[in-house]
Amino acid sequence: MLTQPAGAWPPRLPATHELIVGRADIIDGDTFRIGRQKIRVWGIDAPDDERKPYGTRALRQILGAQTLSCRPVGTSYDRIVARCTDAAGRDIAQAMVATGWALDWPKFSHGLYGPGEASARARRAGVFGTDGPLWR
Repeated sequence: MLTQPAGAWPPRLPATHELIVGRADIIDGDTFRIGRQKIRVWGIDAPDDERKPYGTRALRQILGAQTLSCRPVGTSYDRIVARCTDAAGRDIAQAMVATGWALDWPKFSHGLYGPGEASARARRAGVFGTDGPLWR
């Protein structure tokens, strides 16, 4: 497991073969901690508004108490950006997009989650069932 002093800047990026594994402590709709590592889910954007914590609630519901495996792909601000899966191999970003509580971020995902977003939009799931945009 990757370790470094809390608040170290920039976050040390592990070797590409090194996974960060553990249970997540949710920060917001697309960010959580595993141990001391602050992880940003790659390829999506979720609502982070503290007054309307829909994304945070959705991520908490999707993850539950599962153990995650996260493969770092970069850094953003004080976070490691990673592709994460649960114990069953489910892509956490895809699960968030499928619920409608996260959007595909094609600038980073290259459209990988676009079909899931289109499906959520068609079903009026999550943010697509509300009266207006929650963020962005």
